[in-house]
Amino acid sequence: MLSDLMQGRKNNLDFVRLIAAVAVVFSHCFHLTTGDFTIEPVYVFSHGQTSLGSIAVIIFFVTSGFLISRSFERTPDLWSYIKARSLRIFPGLTLSVLFCMFVVGPIATNFHIIDYLSDKSTYIYLSRATTFAPDLNLPGVFSDNIYPDAVNSSLWTLKYELLCYIFVAIAGVLRLINKRIMISLLILNLVYHMLPGTEVLGKYINDMARFSLSFFVGMLYYLYRSKIPQNIYLFVASLLSCVASLQFGFFNEIFPIIGGYAIFYFALTPGIKLHGISKFGDLSYGVYIFAFPVQQLVTYFMKNDLIPIQNFLISLPLILILSFISWHLVERPFLRMKPSRKLTGPELTVVKSTGSF
Repeated sequence: MLSDLMQGRKNNLDFVRLIAAVAVVFSHCFHLTTGDFTIEPVYVFSHGQTSLGSIAVIIFFVTSGFLISRSFERTPDLWSYIKARSLRIFPGLTLSVLFCMFVVGPIATNFHIIDYLSDKSTYIYLSRATTFAPDLNLPGVFSDNIYPDAVNSSLWTLKYELLCYIFVAIAGVLRLINKRIMISLLILNLVYHMLPGTEVLGKYINDMARFSLSFFVGMLYYLYRSKIPQNIYLFVASLLSCVASLQFGFFNEIFPIIGGYAIFYFALTPGIKLHGISKFGDLSYGVYIFAFPVQQLVTYFMKNDLIPIQNFLISLPLILILSFISWHLVERPFLRMKPSRKLTGPELTVVKSTGSF
């Protein structure tokens, strides 16, 4: 069962999330070098249902629902949970925003450097980007790129992640995180996706519904962890179902639920040993928040004369280096300030029997 495979840190969750972040990098290459996202291979294969980047974001939200549910359960109080979540998001995000303002901006702006640094919109970017506001542009930056003016468009999904964290906090305090309520919320969310005309409610609500569906699925996998077996046949069946839905429809509803099984099978099965990647740090968040400006900068330096795979191969090493620096100099030091988690059940028994705290 999933619950039997969750002990310790020897799992592939870090690897899964890193691959998802790299998939976003690959997916963005097509838009940033051609201006046409419809030629992205997964978008073409799925008949416009999704893209590789969108699949990666679903993976992020499914795994987040699972991990954040566990985090809340293990956190001693609400303030500790809020502090832990804030320490995970904002230090790295702030570094990324400052990198865009004071490294990328001066390099890629068509303003004179003095005009750029004295423009008030340069400093407004700091407050807007760190609060996930839209229109994340810097004066004159990337104005001549194929995908013009956008500095770090990947950040738009972080506000939905934060809203999901807030949901867990509120639902947890009200003792609403249980199987019956979460199944009800998931069904309501699926019904919403099936209803015609929901696009009139606006992009914000529809995106929230889409991301919360994946997050709720991850929460349910955690709640049912002692009931879900690890079975190779179910794994293969889940993969085949997801591939079929790419061709025949309803992928966005099927993948979080059925594909979630494949995600956790791969992440937690002892026979797949990819946890060694963790020795370099948890780089997935850094890849996500540094990738877009680096890819835009590469496009800028190459004067819009790149094909997608060239952008990917040049950008990825630079992104990984920045992510490594971010993790070791900023993210991990701040995460060490997180409150100690509370121990329950078998973990508490082990701690007491060894005399450790």
